[in-house]
Amino acid sequence: GGEALAEALMSLTSLKELDFSENQISVQISAVMFRAVCAAKALQRLYLDGNLPWPTSENCEVQVTAFTDQLSGPLAVASLEVLSLRRCKMHSSGATKVFESLSSNQTLRKLNLACNGIRQSAANALAMMLASPSAIEELDLRDNRLGCQDALAIA
Repeated sequence: GGEALAEALMSLTSLKELDFSENQISVQISAVMFRAVCAAKALQRLYLDGNLPWPTSENCEVQVTAFTDQLSGPLAVASLEVLSLRRCKMHSSGATKVFESLSSNQTLRKLNLACNGIRQSAANALAMMLASPSAIEELDLRDNRLGCQDALAIA
């Protein structure tokens, strides 16, 4: 299913926005689709809100890394300006990976990680991302579990 769709998406060389929210896809399939769409290098806005929870165990780290590697470095999508992963239940471990990857991203302007159960353990990675030179203009962290103590680490 997801792999076949990813192959079809590769042919859309002018695709600038993909909204695949609320489709019950895993982070592994999201990574495959992200890589396929990005082959065209035109994608500017990617919405994957409300899909299956991100795996949190150590043995699933490869799946999360396959997604986050496309946010920076040689695999990065240079055209990506908006990324929305709202309600993906990525928790702190997934959010930390996203924040670490985005610390060297120069194109992303809007990041939505609302409603993901992000806690204090991701606050340092978030602070590092915010301290790095970036293009971030909008950051949505609503409805997470960043309490007062967590907010102080970000400040």
